[in-house]
Amino acid sequence: YYQLLSSRAVNLEALGRPEEADQSLEALAQIPAAKSAYANGLANRAALNQVKGNEMQAEKFYRKALAATDTSTMVGLRSQAETEERLAVLL
Repeated sequence: YYQLLSSRAVNLEALGRPEEADQSLEALAQIPAAKSAYANGLANRAALNQVKGNEMQAEKFYRKALAATDTSTMVGLRSQAETEERLAVLL
């Protein structure tokens, strides 16, 4: 369910509705069990902004995603490495 909400936020961003995307992700940020979905949503919004040429927004979202990523699991560590790689390519 949380991944679905995260995907919805990315879709809102793609549709040019960033304020609604912010609201969706911020709602996820308030749910401890949704931490992974929140971090993934931020990373995906970053990638979308990067493709659109919005480097400053992309960097902001990548950094927020890194701060939100739970690195206590292998899945989280992989997610962090992927996000760090994307940020490095951006910079």
